[in-house]
Amino acid sequence: MQRSILFILIGGGLIVVTLVLFLALGVTVIQTYNNESEYKKTKCHVRGIDVQPMNSKDDWYKCPWTCTVNHTPDGLKTQCEISEFPCLRIVVDVETKFGLKSAILHENPDKMRKYTDCSTYYCDRDSVVNEKEVNKFRKKYGNIGSQYSCYYNVDSLQSDDYDDDGQEHALLKLSYNQASYVNSIFWPALAGLVGLVMGLYGLFTLYAEKKRASDERKKNARLLNEY
Repeated sequence: MQRSILFILIGGGLIVVTLVLFLALGVTVIQTYNNESEYKKTKCHVRGIDVQPMNSKDDWYKCPWTCTVNHTPDGLKTQCEISEFPCLRIVVDVETKFGLKSAILHENPDKMRKYTDCSTYYCDRDSVVNEKEVNKFRKKYGNIGSQYSCYYNVDSLQSDDYDDDGQEHALLKLSYNQASYVNSIFWPALAGLVGLVMGLYGLFTLYAEKKRASDERKKNARLLNEY
């Protein structure tokens, strides 16, 4: 009986873990992947770059590198220490089904959402470090005439006009790839299936043990009556 209860407890635990994982992954990996599924892999051609030089630091973008929540007489308030970085803008020509389209290249979706005018950003406490990191990205992906794989919403345009207003956006990489999406579904589902099988097995063996014990008691009762 103890073994049956153990199987039931382990199975129930696995099912609970599965539900928690699906809830957590559903609002992160799965939802994000579905939202980004409109982006398809294509090729980007670097057409131009623009970045604020060091002597124009007043034009650098500000970013909160660390934030703390403090108690004040007016309640909780968030205070952030501000750093800054030069905004690098890499303009690429993207291969789409409509032909070449102009777009701003972004390192990933998260950085695109935070700074839509910049291809990348780094927000260390030291702005000199931020500049070095931006320049590293520029040297790797900002060489005019170079080509590399990127992602683009190829169905976002309704015409074949060459769009040169800088309002379109290309991504160097997505938040999650297909393997991450499959793993986020497969492994929790497998854990849930194993938990279900173990739980059912535990219930079956528990029922069988109780039935065997009941039959044994009835048999003993008949033997006593016969004597």
